[in-house]
Amino acid sequence: MTLILREIAHRRWGFLLGVGGVAATVAVFVAFLTTSEAARRETVRVMRDMGFNLRIIPRDTDLDRFWVDGFSDRTLPEDAVRRLAENDRTFMSYNHLVATLQRRVKVQGHDFVLTGLAPTITSPSKRKQPMGFTVEPGTVQLGYQVAESLGLKRGDAVGLEGRTYQVARCLVETGTEEDIRIYAALPDAQDILALPGRINEIKAIDCLCLTADEDPLSALRAELGNLLPEARVIQMRAIADARARQRQTADRYFGFL
Repeated sequence: MTLILREIAHRRWGFLLGVGGVAATVAVFVAFLTTSEAARRETVRVMRDMGFNLRIIPRDTDLDRFWVDGFSDRTLPEDAVRRLAENDRTFMSYNHLVATLQRRVKVQGHDFVLTGLAPTITSPSKRKQPMGFTVEPGTVQLGYQVAESLGLKRGDAVGLEGRTYQVARCLVETGTEEDIRIYAALPDAQDILALPGRINEIKAIDCLCLTADEDPLSALRAELGNLLPEARVIQMRAIADARARQRQTADRYFGFL
């Protein structure tokens, strides 16, 4: 040890430079790993925020009317989403399942879309943060144009088909049909529309993450035909394709790391 200390003292500048170089290398490596992990988390967040890319609707839906109205005029039993979630194979192809019920309603002379939302169901084996948002029973969340047209703000009361609900939130302007939506808890929407135990859509995300040229829709439809034969799935291809390409790029990059 004495000899080592003497050698260090004799070559102290070289020793200090060597120690500094090692410390700098370690610091750069740690910073690189930290930055990479932050980038991975941000990639996951961006992919999540792209939104739902699958719409599961009743098989007997008139698609011409569906695209005009924006929702199906047919319904499914509410337990369809439970049956879908309880099948072990579902979460290999689908995730973030949200049962919804949508219909047009008239409020103070204005036409809006009432949208009932159930809590998001995610894969039990993957601890994913649920997409979308939840609405507490007895409250509603108003799209931007709804709040503007009715002159309502958070904390106000609004009447819907003889029932009164508290405005929990007024959403920001999106420039889409979301601006004319009134979001309610699914049981409340079922009461308002006199459709107890019924839904007309299940929103979801596909887990295959395949681009359009890899034809994920055929696989998704075949799987749903086995899991929920009374329904059909429509893919929002632009969102699905962007999500798949982002996922594949991230997998290649972080796989290399």
